[in-house]
Amino acid sequence: MKSDLELLQQIYKVASALDLELCTVLNRGKSTMSGAEYEELMELMIEVEDYLESKGL
Repeated sequence: MKSDLELLQQIYKVASALDLELCTVLNRGKSTMSGAEYEELMELMIEVEDYLESKGL
């Protein structure tokens, strides 16, 4: 199981990537993130959600 620090790093990675993508969409009107990149980010968030559920949060 991942440590709390590793999970926080995952959350930061996902948030940063989605923030960058949102800025790109708002400025250019089109997405630059591939479906595979999005899937990778969502897999990281699923791990975080599973961890939080296991802790009863």
